[in-house]
Amino acid sequence: MGAFISRVMVNPRIEIDRSEFPFSLPVLQKFERLDLHENVTFFIGDNGSGKSTLLEAIATNYGFPAEGGSLNHRFSTYDSHTDLGDKLILGKQDHPKTSYFFRSETFYNFATYLDQAAREGGGAPRFGWTHQRSHGEGFLETMSALEPNGLYLMDEPEAALSVQGQFTFLTQMKLLVDKGCQFIIATHSPILLGYGNSLIYRFAEQGIEPTRYRETDHYRLTLDFLKNRERYVNLLGLDPD
Repeated sequence: MGAFISRVMVNPRIEIDRSEFPFSLPVLQKFERLDLHENVTFFIGDNGSGKSTLLEAIATNYGFPAEGGSLNHRFSTYDSHTDLGDKLILGKQDHPKTSYFFRSETFYNFATYLDQAAREGGGAPRFGWTHQRSHGEGFLETMSALEPNGLYLMDEPEAALSVQGQFTFLTQMKLLVDKGCQFIIATHSPILLGYGNSLIYRFAEQGIEPTRYRETDHYRLTLDFLKNRERYVNLLGLDPD
């Protein structure tokens, strides 16, 4: 299993104005097609590079609510997503048993929506009572409840997690991948990027390009900072110990 989405491409039957947002973003100026890894694909780039915009577009094209949830949820608090999803075509290989789109910035609101629905229905939320946990604990509890043969899109999951929590996340993700799951993740975390067998796409001025783990700024700059902290303290004008 896996490879529920094998590629994402611009719909050739739709006229695209590259001067209008979001195609006006440098990373999307020449974008036509992106092949995805059968198990794990990472989107990386600076803030505002367009990685979350494309992930959101894949999610809405597939049928997810823009703020997160499953295909059966109709959860929305604020409509801010672009129409990019309407202009894409997804290469679909198989139908997942289950699927979810998780966004760190709306996870609290999504958990509230599930809690309220559970109380109204007299049951328990699908992912447990996450508001009775910390943000990170709730997110990891959600991860532990994910099922095999699933499609999971995640936008910056590390925002909820400590360093140890990110190690736990990687362990849980590997268990799910081994059970036929596919992940597409937008992240800034050098720890999550260290997963291993995956595709890493860097969103840059010149477009979207595949890159190796040790060639990412996330790896190189983090490693350099840890090795040469004193130099960064001086360069950034920070207070030394």
